[in-house]
Amino acid sequence: MIPFQITFKNVQESDAVWLAVQNRVEKLERFFDRINRCQVIITCPHKHRHADRLFQVQIHISVPRDDIFINRNVPRNEAHRDVYVAIRDAFNAAERVLQHRVDVLRGDTKHKNSTPAAAGL
Repeated sequence: MIPFQITFKNVQESDAVWLAVQNRVEKLERFFDRINRCQVIITCPHKHRHADRLFQVQIHISVPRDDIFINRNVPRNEAHRDVYVAIRDAFNAAERVLQHRVDVLRGDTKHKNSTPAAAGL
């Protein structure tokens, strides 16, 4: 199990939320085994009306020679009134970034500066 940390800002800590994040971190670890550390920050801007509260989830993943930052600041996504939806969306984005990294490591993805081999030069 990779070490991970969860920080709650303007959100009451919850064992259920903590467990949901732990499950997603474990899934990331099975997906990409080179993760050194993972930090998750769950925030909800402090507003007076409960209906205006949208959760934001930020993820910082440390991998060898790089850091990956996932910040799901989508404009007014009403689905993020549910913390579990915000967690799902952030970790889905992290999986896409890690999938791209795996593809590059395997050579399945071309680099921007690569030249086509069929150019005949």
